[in-house]
Amino acid sequence: MVRGNAKAKAQEKNAKKQAEKTSAKSSLGKSNESLVLKCHVCMALMKNAKQMKEHFESKHPKVAMPAECIGGG
Repeated sequence: MVRGNAKAKAQEKNAKKQAEKTSAKSSLGKSNESLVLKCHVCMALMKNAKQMKEHFESKHPKVAMPAECIGGG
């Protein structure tokens, strides 16, 4: 059977194709890297203390504000 050479070429071609897929640039995970604060009530992610303070004032007015939010306004 002559399939041996064709099989090796197909595997090499597939390996190159898979390598291109993994090296593709994606920014899907980058946007979540900047979110550093998490609301302990609803688990929403915020970029800074000012946003967290505004979030607590509008969404959770009856809950005590965390210490990192008090100085961020």
